[in-house]
Amino acid sequence: MWQDDSSEDRYALEVIDSHGNSIWKNDQIPRVNGGNVSVPYAGPPLGAGLYQFRAISFRRDNIPISTTEDLRGVFLVP
Repeated sequence: MWQDDSSEDRYALEVIDSHGNSIWKNDQIPRVNGGNVSVPYAGPPLGAGLYQFRAISFRRDNIPISTTEDLRGVFLVP
């Protein structure tokens, strides 16, 4: 979950493991109007370890306009 970027047309979301490998991507998350954006995880089961989700907002012309902070979205799977 992350805070809506009010000027986006879509989002891309990626889950990355501690080695920098992309585990799961969804680059067609539709626009949200205010509040928080919540996307259910639909990738493979996550093993124990450290992961990060990265969300990027895009305008209609596919120009990225905002991204989550580097340490935002870091989480541990025990």
